[in-house]
Parts: sequence; structure tokens; C-alpha cells
Amino acid sequence: MGGGDDGWNPQNKPSVNGPIDISVSGSTVKGNIYGGARLGPVQSDVSIHITDSTVNGVFGAGVGGGSGDGNVSGTVTIDIDGNSHIGTVYGGADAKGTVGGGSGLTIRNSEVGNVYAGGNGGSTTVNGTAAVTVQDGTHITGSLYGGGANGATVNTQVQVQGGTIDGDIFGGGNNIGTGNAQVTVTGTPALGGSIYGGSNSNGTTTSSAVSVSSPIPKNVYGGGNGGSTTVTTAVVSIENGAEITGNVFGGGEAGTVTNATVNLNGGKAAGVFGGGNNVGVSSATINSNAGSEAGNIYGGSNDKGSTDSSVITIAGKAANVFGGGQGINTTVTGAVIAAVGNAEITQNLFGGGDSGKVTGGSQITLTSGKANSVFGGGNAVGVEGTVTVDVQKDFTVTNLYGGSNSSGTVTSPALTIKGTVTNVFGAGKGGPTVTISPTVSVETETAHVAELYGGGKKGQTQGGTTVTMGSKSHATHIYGGGQEADVDGTVKVTMETGSEAAAVYGGSNSSGTVTSPRSESWRNRHQRLRRRKGRFHDYENARHHSRKRSGHYISIRRRRGRPDPKRRQRGVGERKPGGERIWRRQCSRCYRRGRSRDQNRLTGRLCLRGK
Repeated sequence: MGGGDDGWNPQNKPSVNGPIDISVSGSTVKGNIYGGARLGPVQSDVSIHITDSTVNGVFGAGVGGGSGDGNVSGTVTIDIDGNSHIGTVYGGADAKGTVGGGSGLTIRNSEVGNVYAGGNGGSTTVNGTAAVTVQDGTHITGSLYGGGANGATVNTQVQVQGGTIDGDIFGGGNNIGTGNAQVTVTGTPALGGSIYGGSNSNGTTTSSAVSVSSPIPKNVYGGGNGGSTTVTTAVVSIENGAEITGNVFGGGEAGTVTNATVNLNGGKAAGVFGGGNNVGVSSATINSNAGSEAGNIYGGSNDKGSTDSSVITIAGKAANVFGGGQGINTTVTGAVIAAVGNAEITQNLFGGGDSGKVTGGSQITLTSGKANSVFGGGNAVGVEGTVTVDVQKDFTVTNLYGGSNSSGTVTSPALTIKGTVTNVFGAGKGGPTVTISPTVSVETETAHVAELYGGGKKGQTQGGTTVTMGSKSHATHIYGGGQEADVDGTVKVTMETGSEAAAVYGGSNSSGTVTSPRSESWRNRHQRLRRRKGRFHDYENARHHSRKRSGHYISIRRRRGRPDPKRRQRGVGERKPGGERIWRRQCSRCYRRGRSRDQNRLTGRLCLRGK
């Protein structure tokens, strides 16, 4: 012990006023080394140096107990080197006591069980910053904690620069949190466990900051491990040199995180989640910056958990991006995705989740970069709420869908295209998908589309489709329906002045039934034709003459008496109760050919004349 056994002192006077320096070399200590006293305070700094020795346990402060504290007013410094073997190392006191100036632990070329920068007992405290540094040659057979086993710490700092750690790394303590936790992993350490910004079993951490620039075989968490852990603000940064074989979570394994941020500043990560593994977060932000690579990026959680909002910004490279979570028990309320810089999505980008729900809508803005396929919905699930996809002029997409991929329902997706898209589908891809009332707008001369479908590839569309080609926009083929899909509802295709298309079809391409196709071009024809001596008096007549090749519409009007003699029409009056007659308009072409009404049967509003 650096201090004395001062339990006899009723006034708890200092046992040591000057600095304490303990050096152990080439020795075996079957008990523990204490930098402080057993029951009395030490009014000074404490330094402990251990070289080529075997020690059961090391404490930076004293023992402490019911009748006295093992306080150290100054700073505790512990240096372990030279092939030493230590059972457990604590930067603070054992049972009771406070370290006033913080603790600093440095371990290299030695073997240690568990390492705590804080104290052991629940009545211990380390003020200032509790710091621990692990360097090359170190082998930690247990876990590494920035906090205490049960003792409080104000702030913690964990630096792993090399060595081997079999267990996990925590910014907080085992059963207690801390104020501000900082975990930095550099070099090429061999890590057998995961990294947590929070604590292990219990405890609240105000903020955590985890920075990794090394290969990590398992997971990195901004939050804690256990369900009773809490982190208010968690920030995880993946830097150049990092290669995360596992996943990166802004949240915890099961612990609560309020605000989570993941920054991909470089390196590689197999999977990135804005939420946690089995728990959600209040808000999730993911920034994938230039030079970073990720397998799958999720705005939500992995297995379960609710996230109130997720914001994903991509300037790096990713295989798949999901606005929602992965598991079916995950939920995201409001997903926002933006692709900027030189973003590259090698496979798919989804406004929804993989299997997890997204409520509150999704918003996708593709400013610059490229993507293989973009879906307004999810992979095997839809999106509840407003769905918008905006493709700017500097972005290139191979396949763009307003709906989902394999299954799910999306309502009223709005696709706006100003860039280059090979295939555009207002609805979904797979047959089980359902899309309600999709809208596709191709705008400005920078928009270039090869194949444009108001409906889906194979997915069903309800409520009709709306396709608008803006001024000076370009498309090769336009279909109001789908590629191999039905559309239940009115199909509207509008070509504005200056827009170009090689061919425009009101129906589908390979297969599929469209309930009510409509080409908006008949309005333009009406405006042009009504100037010819007032020949056509209403929209019905204009539509009538715009359908000459496939049958033409016959207007039906109700009136008493004879029809207007100034109009060229013949009809048959059917008297109904009250003397009202229904006059069915007969086609002027059929009238000129002298067809009788028996030869010219009227079905609904369409004259089924022969060619």
C-alpha cells in the first residue's frame, strides 16, 4: 500500500501528504497492490510501475470501507510492462474511495485479466478522466473497460494501439455508465470481441464517441450491451484503414440510445445500422463519405426495435441502402436518403426496409452519382405514407421503381426525373407488389429515359397511373401501363410541348390489362380542331375523332323532344316513364355510309363499327 492503515484515526487525517511512487520488478505479489491507504486518504499523486512481475490485483487508490475511505486527491498513474502477469487492474479504489485527479493506465508487453480505468466497488469514484492505453505485446484475456466495475467515473478514454484483447471493449463500465466516453482503436490489434461506446450490463452514459481505423472481426456499437444500459448521444466513426467484418451500429446491442450517428469516413464495413441490433433509437443519422465502402446500410435496426427517424447521406460506395431496418420487427418513422458527391450504389437503394416497416413516408433525393436499381418502397415490404424519389441531372439510374421489390404496398409514389434513367416503372417489380396511383414526371431537357412505364414491371397497380413528359424531355418508349402487369384505373399520359418520344402506348408492353387508358393528346386535338368552323362543339366529339383507328366514342345526351337539327346525327328514341327520350348519338361516318341502327349496334359509349 502506498498509504497506511489509518482506521484508528478518528478524524480521518491524511496518512501521506507527499507523492507516492511504487515500483515492483521481477517479483511475485500474491495479494494486491494499492496506491492509496487501507482506510485513510492520500493527499498526493500516486505512481505505480510494474515490470516482469506477477501480481494478483492492482488498485490505483486505497481499499476503503465502512470506517474510512481509500481516497487519493491527486492523479493515479499505472504503468505495466516487461512480461508482467496481472490478475485485474483498477484505476480507482477497491471498496470505497475517490480519485480526485483522474487515472491513467498504460499496459504493454504484459498479460492482464480484466482492466478497469475506474474503481471496483459501488462507492468508488474517479473524477476527471479515467484513461487506459493498450499497446503492442499486451494480452488482455478478459475485457477492457473505460469505467469501473461498479464505481463511477466522470469521463473515460480508451485507446487501443495494439496487442490482443480476447473480450469486449467498453467506453463505460461493467455495471455503471459514465459522463463522456471515448474509445479509439488504431494500429493492428487482434480483437476477439466487440466494441461498445456504452457500458456492459447497466448504467447511463451521457455521450459516447467511438473511432476505429483497424480491422475489427466483430461488431462496433455506439451504445451499450445490456438492456439496462443507456447512451444519450452516440457517435461512431469508421476511418481509413478500418475493415469491419461484422456490423456497425449507431445504437446498442440491447441498450437504449437516444441520438445515434454513424460516420463512414473511410475503410470498409460489412453492414451499417443507424439503430441497434435488438433495439431502436430515437433518431439515426448515417453519413457515408467519399472513400468509404459498405455492404448494406440500414436506417433502422437489425432484428427488432423502433427508430423515430433516419437520415442517410451517401457520398461513398455501398451495395444496398435501406431507409428502414432489416428484421420484420423493426420500424422506422420517416426515412430520408440523399446521394451526393460521387455516390455509387452497386445493387439496390430502397426507401423502405428489407423486411422492416417504414411509416411516415420516405424521401429519396439523388443528386449526383449512380445506382443500379432504386425503389421507393422496400425489398419485401411496403412504405406507409408519402413516397418521393427525385433523380437530379447528375445522377444515373439503371432501373427506377416507385413501388417495392418482391412484395409490399406503396401508396401514391411520386417519381421526378431530371437525370438519366434506363428503365422507369411507376409501380413495383415483383408480382405480389401493389402500388396505388403512381405518378411519373420527366422534366427538363437533361432528362433522358429509354423505357418508361406508368405501371410496374410485374407488380400490380391500382387507382391508375399518371405519366407526364415535361418540355424538352426525352424518352424512347412510353407505356401508360406496365411491362408485364395490370393497371386497374385510368391511365393518363401527357406530352407537353417540346417533349420527344419514339412511341407512346396507353396500355402495357408484353402482357397486362389496362382498365381505362387515356391519352391526354385529345385535348390538344380538340383545341386545334374546334377552330375549323366550329365542327366540334365539345370534348366528346374531339375524343370521338381521335380514336378513328380503334373505334370511336359516341356521346350520349338526355333531352326532351328532338335533337338539335344543326348537328349531323341520327338516333333512336326510347321512351321512358314520364315521356323522356334517350337519344343515342350515331356516328356521322356510319350515317354517311347509310348503315341502319341494326348494323350499327351501340354498346355503352363506343360505336362498334367495322373497319
